[in-house]
Amino acid sequence: MNIIDRFNENLQKYKSIPFWSWNDKLQPEELRAQIREMKDVGMGGFFMHARGGLKTPYMEDEWFDCVEACIDEAKKLDMNAWCYDENGWPSGFAGMKLLKDRENLEHYITYKSKDCFDESALEVYVVTDNQLIRVFESSEQADCYHCVYDHVNSSVVDVLNPSIVRKFIEETHEKYYEKFSTEFGNVMMGFFTDEPQYFRWDTAYTPMLVTAFKEEYGEDVLDGLGSLFIEHEGAYEFRFKYWRLMNKLFINSFIKQIYDWCEEHNCKITGHAVEESALFAQMWCCAGIMPFYEYEHIPGMDWLGREIQSELAPRQVSSVAQQLGKKQVLTETFACTGWDATPKELKRIAEWQYVNGINLMCQHLFPYSIRGQRKRDYPLHFSKHNPWYDELKYFNDYFTRLGYMLTESTEVVKVGIIHPMHSAYLTFNRQKDRESVQVLEDSFIELIESFGAYNIGHHYIDESLLERHGSVRENQLIMGQCAYDYIVIPKLQSLDHTTVALLKQYLEQGGKLYLVDEQPSYIDGKKANLDFLVSNVTWEELINTDIVLRETNTAVRSTYRKSDFGTFLFAVNLSEKEAYTVHYEVKAKGMKQLNLETVRFEGVYFEAGDCGIVVPLTLDPGQSVLLYVDDLASPMPKEKGNTILQQLDTNFNVVSEVRNQLTIDYVSLSYDNITYDESMPIMAVSYRLLSERQNRTIYLKYEFEVKELSNLLIIEAEDQHYKNVWLNGQEIALSQKGILDKSFICCDIVSLVKVGKNEVVFEIEYYQDPMVYHLHLDEGDDTESLMNCLSYDTDIECIYLHGNFGVEALDGYEICMREKGEVVDVKEEANSEECHLSILTTGRFTLVKQKKHVDISRLVQEGFLFFAGELLLEKHFEVKELETYSKLTLEGRFAFAEIILNGKKVKNLLFDKEANLSDYLIQGENILRIRLKNGNRNLLGPFHCANAYEPLGVGPETFHMYGTWDGSKSPMYRDSYSFVFFGVNYIKITIY
Repeated sequence: MNIIDRFNENLQKYKSIPFWSWNDKLQPEELRAQIREMKDVGMGGFFMHARGGLKTPYMEDEWFDCVEACIDEAKKLDMNAWCYDENGWPSGFAGMKLLKDRENLEHYITYKSKDCFDESALEVYVVTDNQLIRVFESSEQADCYHCVYDHVNSSVVDVLNPSIVRKFIEETHEKYYEKFSTEFGNVMMGFFTDEPQYFRWDTAYTPMLVTAFKEEYGEDVLDGLGSLFIEHEGAYEFRFKYWRLMNKLFINSFIKQIYDWCEEHNCKITGHAVEESALFAQMWCCAGIMPFYEYEHIPGMDWLGREIQSELAPRQVSSVAQQLGKKQVLTETFACTGWDATPKELKRIAEWQYVNGINLMCQHLFPYSIRGQRKRDYPLHFSKHNPWYDELKYFNDYFTRLGYMLTESTEVVKVGIIHPMHSAYLTFNRQKDRESVQVLEDSFIELIESFGAYNIGHHYIDESLLERHGSVRENQLIMGQCAYDYIVIPKLQSLDHTTVALLKQYLEQGGKLYLVDEQPSYIDGKKANLDFLVSNVTWEELINTDIVLRETNTAVRSTYRKSDFGTFLFAVNLSEKEAYTVHYEVKAKGMKQLNLETVRFEGVYFEAGDCGIVVPLTLDPGQSVLLYVDDLASPMPKEKGNTILQQLDTNFNVVSEVRNQLTIDYVSLSYDNITYDESMPIMAVSYRLLSERQNRTIYLKYEFEVKELSNLLIIEAEDQHYKNVWLNGQEIALSQKGILDKSFICCDIVSLVKVGKNEVVFEIEYYQDPMVYHLHLDEGDDTESLMNCLSYDTDIECIYLHGNFGVEALDGYEICMREKGEVVDVKEEANSEECHLSILTTGRFTLVKQKKHVDISRLVQEGFLFFAGELLLEKHFEVKELETYSKLTLEGRFAFAEIILNGKKVKNLLFDKEANLSDYLIQGENILRIRLKNGNRNLLGPFHCANAYEPLGVGPETFHMYGTWDGSKSPMYRDSYSFVFFGVNYIKITIY
């Protein structure tokens, strides 16, 4: 069966599985409705994720009633239900239940150098003749005492203790099984575990080490804890033993125990640990992430924000998956990208991961509600709250097809690279952090990026996994199900003794070895001679001659794969800005392109080469291509240069009135409805009320200016214990269902609004649970775990106006260009193909008549400052001479554009900027319609970040800035507003 036919089969298991944030008072019928919405946009299941804002009691009867309804609805719709294993994250504390017993709490250690013996320390050491000596009392010979202190953190549990993890399983997994055992492995697929870790905020420690260290090494761990902080003879060996055992305890106590439970109960475990993307960060949390993946049925990773980094994180998890025969590899992705991230940008983020071995998507986040704090929960969100939600099916279907192809194929890999994680053990010092492993880290990143740039298929080999699954067969090193013809040793200091033994055997049997630098000089952290490790191949010999990439200094990355439906190359240009032309030399007679959007094969140009064919490709920023080997394919004609037939101006008509928005994010506070404070940022008022720690009646006054009245005006607010609402002194009732969220409330106010200043006053019964005040105001050792499951009782929030008005900034606009978080002034008329522009204004806004004729290169300034939604625009233009082949190109920034020419739909632009007009363009007058959609960024912010007009990574603190407010001021806050560019600044028709 060919690949096109396979796409027409049931691909449910390859479809995305979003994080479904259960973050409010849950209603079973609303949950069922949201599952149907997921199904409609091409999602294959969901992770039921208890999260901040949850009002339904976690893991109680009402909770399980909701889970039961969702399992039932999933069964009806042929979808998969998954449980998230915690309330918030990191996993392990069972929704705070395990935090009640101090014996369950996490330990960590700190260090101080003192001039006297400290009896309060866990242990004290001196250094004599460069040897670390544990002492139990002061000594006249010692002038410096190295003191190590044991601490307990009350907000996380010790997941290195198997009995504590067993309690977690009993409080979570066992309770789900008790309720839904008949559905396990059927509709209820299993569990997502999220960011389990030992204590990452300081030097990790567990009392379990006292026994475990003795059993593993026959030594007392307390004799050497000082070695984690100071340099001396033998420090490397102790650190190696310490972190090697910490990793082993983490794996065996937590993920292996859960994996074994899932195996026994007919379900699966997926999810990810934390901080996978750097060696020093892995030392914070687990001392090596790769062994974790062995005990996941679907190994997973996490990626946050709009920027991408090296291949390290995705290739670590995909290497283990391929080595141990785990077909699917999951990414939790798109958190922190912000409301402005476009589908094209998301595609680039995802394909950076997919080209490195990921093949299953978990979108972060599909929220039950965006009420209050929930709208700030690390957006972007993938629910109906997103204005381009209706286009998600196109997005999801694309990645379902790509995921299927990558899942059901095998990467052609002949090179295994020893991962240097265990060398990080020797030098890591939590107080020095990245600096302590920087040389090792930087050299490894440089090496692996070279492998990617040269298109050399490669996997990483973890030494712990190699000990368990490694062997030598003739002249190949075997790692699980993978066999490597070449082994690469990067720049590192130490190898495990088990690795050394295998490498000796490998070389004795004719194995091929490439050393990047000098030989390592330690085994298990002990000085050793490894002179037998000598390169016997060159870099050029590592290159796969079946497919060679000529250009090796670009951002193009690719994976060459084989399957029973064909051999193919998937290539991606990972650059945000640069287009690249590259040439692949392929040992084949022909190739063709598979278009995963249209699900059709298309011809490509190729020419004869020395050993097959040469395929030239020009890839725009973020563009990808999938090429099939087909010896019967004929080359397409070589493309000629494009000629611009016509450049259209950017003046368009608005086809119909648009429901516009205004966000009001300043408010005045009163306690008596007589005396009001000055108008302040909404989050400053919110934090002030938290800081006052008093539940009482308050009054909030919002103001807005009207210059010209419109005939449609709706006010929308969040339902937060309102007693009364007045507009210009008249009481109003917000009794209609909300527009932005079902939990919001609104009403028509067109008859009450006047020209000039208008005032809206809310009387509110302000209340917070004592835990809210405690976590924000009391000094303690609370980490993110408690904040992640926090729910506010009263949210002080913006209000919104909707209507057929325009919004004018009275003080004008300044246009700036955002560049990696930095900005430079540019002229307002400047064009930018990337359109990473910010529009700045002071914040004096007024409502005016909505324009019917607009310049779409400045839509924001044309009255759509806070707009989020859809615009239908129209333009008439003349074509004097008709050409055979023509295309339309839109340069700008938008989430989605539908191109309609002369009444016929041409194309949806979600990932692309071009549409073929050849069958639609006519001689004479043409009518072009463009349906444009954007995201929520200009409606929901952030508007006021002091350090960047458009931050590329956002979280709750980007918006609320709690803990930094001093009255109405915060160092994180800028009084002026910044909006992002929305529109099209360049339209051209070209012939080719």
